[in-house]
Amino acid sequence: LERADGRYVGELHFQIEYEGRKGEPFPQLYVDANTLIRYAREEDWRCEIVLDPDEYGHYLARLTP
Repeated sequence: LERADGRYVGELHFQIEYEGRKGEPFPQLYVDANTLIRYAREEDWRCEIVLDPDEYGHYLARLTP
């Protein structure tokens, strides 16, 4: 999935603030499990879903070449 600017929908910039102190923004990438599996296979990597996605879509995966 791509946005109008051509970036993947899960490509974000994240910034943390605590007690009035704000850190520098940093890139973060959210990829759903099926998309990760698909791209891993295309690049001849093995993708194992170690923990299935929860109700929020969070999961744990292991990638091996």
